[in-house]
Amino acid sequence: MPKPTPRQPQRQPPPQPARPAPQPPRALEDLLTDLVRAHEAFVSASDQHREAIRNADTTAIARSRELVTDACVRIANLDAERRQIAEAMAPGAPDATLSELAARLPEPGRSRALDMASTLRELVIKARTDQRRLRAAADSMLRHVRGVVQQVQQSLNHAGTYGRAGRVDAGARVVSGIDMTS
Repeated sequence: MPKPTPRQPQRQPPPQPARPAPQPPRALEDLLTDLVRAHEAFVSASDQHREAIRNADTTAIARSRELVTDACVRIANLDAERRQIAEAMAPGAPDATLSELAARLPEPGRSRALDMASTLRELVIKARTDQRRLRAAADSMLRHVRGVVQQVQQSLNHAGTYGRAGRVDAGARVVSGIDMTS
């Protein structure tokens, strides 16, 4: 911009709207505490879900499934905060582990944060194991229900028709009934 001459007034840029100052990311220890609590809630909800499947309690399955979903949403939100903290503590390394970030803290916070990161790691491993077991239980229940449905179809199939897979197909509609009183 050329220097103003005595006859030309200096042009001022238009005022910019005030931007709120960016909030610093919260403390790593606070995040770790919340992540541990969220994973504990997830493990508890998974246990309830597995027990509801074991008991074939559809109401409890739906309720526990909501708890699992809520815990997953909470964990996802906390992970977004983790990325912000990682970017602030280790620029250019948004995927830095919590243990790596905790190791950068000064004492005595470093020891506490490393302990919480270790606890969190154990909870994540337990959650993954529980989810594999839950999936296996749900698959087992699904196979059982499919078998029962196939048996019912077979008993109601008066025509005796089979599909390509060698199973009874639900062919034409036949009026049938099952006496459940005896």
